[in-house]
Amino acid sequence: MILQISFSYAQYPIVKKMGNDSVVIMTTSQGRKINELFEKNDKDLVKLKDSIGTLVTKYTYSNKVIDSLRVIKDTISSRKDSLYALYIDMKWRRDTNLVIYQAKEKKFNKTIKLWQFLNLGYMVVMFTTVFLIKTGH
Repeated sequence: MILQISFSYAQYPIVKKMGNDSVVIMTTSQGRKINELFEKNDKDLVKLKDSIGTLVTKYTYSNKVIDSLRVIKDTISSRKDSLYALYIDMKWRRDTNLVIYQAKEKKFNKTIKLWQFLNLGYMVVMFTTVFLIKTGH
């Protein structure tokens, strides 16, 4: 008798229909690999959920920082505007005072020149009087 050995090589997984359900037949190593994939995917999902939570926290914090920076910017802008208005007011006052000072200084200089001229005349009169007294006229 000739023995014929037939090695049947089955391709796993095999899907069998049983009524309205499907049954998957696989090797135990394939089952372990699938279980490892599920566990790895579960761990990855947990990490992703944690990183999403961290990103949401960072986003919320960033929005608060941006809002506070906007408030600071608005405060600086309003202070800049008020300081500019103060600068314009002070500049106008300085220019006005400078004009008044220059006018008073011009008047004062004229008064000084007048006094100098009067003192010179007084000295001429004094010297002439002294000269006339000494000469006997």
